[in-house]
Amino acid sequence: MTIHPSWEAKPASIRFALAASAVVGDIREPAVAILDRLQRYPAAKQIEAAMAAAVVLATSVGLDAHDLVTRAKRQLVDLEATETSFLALADYAKGELK
Repeated sequence: MTIHPSWEAKPASIRFALAASAVVGDIREPAVAILDRLQRYPAAKQIEAAMAAAVVLATSVGLDAHDLVTRAKRQLVDLEATETSFLALADYAKGELK
C-alpha cells in the first residue's frame, strides 16, 4: 500500500492545511472510498474501525479527535444542505450497515 505524499509533510503543515480548508466538497470522494473499503466487515466493526483510524490519524499529527468530530458534524450540515451526492453517501452508509 502506498501513502499519499502529504503524509511525508510535517505535522504542522497538515494541521495548517486542515485549518485553511474551506471546500467541504473535497472530502466527498475520500469519504466514499473509506466507506467502500470497510463494507466487507460487519457493521459494528466498520464503525469501530473508522473511529479508531480517525483517532490514530488525528493524534499522529497532534490534533484532538473530538475537535475533528465536531468539525465533521458541521461540514455534514453544509454538505447535506447543498450537495445531494452527499445525501447519497449517507444512504450508502445506512445500506452498508444493515
